[in-house]
Amino acid sequence: MKKISIILFDNGYKTYAPALMSLSNQTIINDCEIFWIEYGDKLFPEVLNYDFVTPIMLKKKETFNVSYCYNAGAYLASNSYVWLLLDPCLWCYPTFLEDLYNFHLKNTCMSHNIELRGNENEPHPVEYSDVFYEDFIVKHGGYIDTNFGCGTAIRTEYVKDLGGFDCLIEGDGTINNSVRLFYFRAKNKYNMQKKLITKILYHAWHPHDYSMTNVRKLEQIEHKYTTEKIIDVIGGFDSVKDLV
Repeated sequence: MKKISIILFDNGYKTYAPALMSLSNQTIINDCEIFWIEYGDKLFPEVLNYDFVTPIMLKKKETFNVSYCYNAGAYLASNSYVWLLLDPCLWCYPTFLEDLYNFHLKNTCMSHNIELRGNENEPHPVEYSDVFYEDFIVKHGGYIDTNFGCGTAIRTEYVKDLGGFDCLIEGDGTINNSVRLFYFRAKNKYNMQKKLITKILYHAWHPHDYSMTNVRKLEQIEHKYTTEKIIDVIGGFDSVKDLV
């Protein structure tokens, strides 16, 4: 049995994917399987330099809906113990996968990590030790984030039992919404909690900031709906805001 199935996702726009290099240095990489799911038909060339990564191209032409990538990863995952969504822009410290596996051996929950997001002026690749400098943010700028795209993990059996992720309306299959609605289902079926792992992953800066696009606006509408409507069904627990 593999310890972790790792799902990386793209839509032909990656120009820098530090996750690949950092995964190659992981302490338990030989006990894991890694899938790079390309939504369209433009595979990031660097993927081919890593023989431990299995590239999959969905060749879809529609507006990017990341849920299809997640579901392909759910289908392809073997009988692994942990299922991990990982943004290719993240740089992971060397024992990240080992720590994550040991965490999920003891916890039946969904987890995600804190990430430090870099800024445009920061050099690439940054040395991971820099992330722990107390004056890092002062030196490089950036900010701390805790979004669902930052190393979201859950036991593989739950992903398969729930049948994967909802493919929302066109243009609304964003990272946070897909995982948020999946978590609501896991919460309702298993009374599953969500835990924030405080070790920092580093998110390299890239120019594709979708914060003001229509996709982001749709995500905000969905967030507002779920926090106002769906939480009433589960007794007022706001899984979007409450971190255990």
